[in-house]
Amino acid sequence: MDGTDHKVMQARQGFDSVELRSGGKRFVLAPSDSWGIRAAGKLSGLEGAQVFESLWLDRAGVGDLFAFWDRQRENVVSPPNAARSELELRAEISASIRNGRLALAAPHADGADGRLQAMTPPWVATSAGVNAAQLRAIMPNARDVNISDAVDALCDAMAAHGIDTNPRRAAFLAQIAVESQALRHLEEGLRYTHADRIRAVFGRALFPTLESAKSYVNDPKKLANYVYGAKNGNKGGTDGWDFRGRGYIQLTGRTNYRAAGYETDPDALLKPKGAADASALYWEQNGLNRLSATWLKRAAFDEVTGRVNRKRLEADGRWEAYQRATKALIQ
Repeated sequence: MDGTDHKVMQARQGFDSVELRSGGKRFVLAPSDSWGIRAAGKLSGLEGAQVFESLWLDRAGVGDLFAFWDRQRENVVSPPNAARSELELRAEISASIRNGRLALAAPHADGADGRLQAMTPPWVATSAGVNAAQLRAIMPNARDVNISDAVDALCDAMAAHGIDTNPRRAAFLAQIAVESQALRHLEEGLRYTHADRIRAVFGRALFPTLESAKSYVNDPKKLANYVYGAKNGNKGGTDGWDFRGRGYIQLTGRTNYRAAGYETDPDALLKPKGAADASALYWEQNGLNRLSATWLKRAAFDEVTGRVNRKRLEADGRWEAYQRATKALIQ
């Protein structure tokens, strides 16, 4: 390697920029006022952040990214903080691209003219989505048969309802991991063997005394019709039971079933195709694609949890599943 080649290598992986490779494409990340970025032409802040958030990097690429960020942080973050996890690293860099302090460029592979390469944006929905090995990593307690049954249905549903980037998929699948108890249960468990547990789950407004809950022990239909009978569009009678929680994200109530297109066939949500489709549609209709558009820190993820489960039950378990999903989808 002559002196010129050595200088090129230093510039490419040095103080001013870092080269990132993903899916056969090459990107350059640098401060927005860098000559190299200006010469190549840069993506807009929003588009650059979206591309960056979609990149798959091997371990060497992540190491290069950490080294680049350690050199750049004081210049682009005020005040500087100390991102140590890959999730935090990506969130900080994405924010800096959005606010214009860093820029991402996608030059031609040969680098001949420095113009942006023509490409399909990598955050556009793909049919792949997630594979069985990734589902296993996200939901280590799932049964093989449940993973096999769910994977294609989940991929189809995510592609159909805009869950088309790894940050969105990670948040969606983390919620499913808890809601369905690792794909094992597509129906809400309403058989309680102790009155005090009924009070704890459904609250003292419905069950002011222990005695008031006793007649609902081991009677799931009676319990469902009482606690859900007048909620979410239910009209009393047997609606509470007929529109009880079903699906990978437990859809509850006549209104939600109608919105998902399953009011006349609620038991379709007990099969993987219906369970996945209704869950992904609920996600889309409740603004969760917007809330999960980037990698999330705990407070933002808890907001997503609140849209799925109003009481934010098992919030820690959902966050732990999100950490597993993040690792499975970006490595």
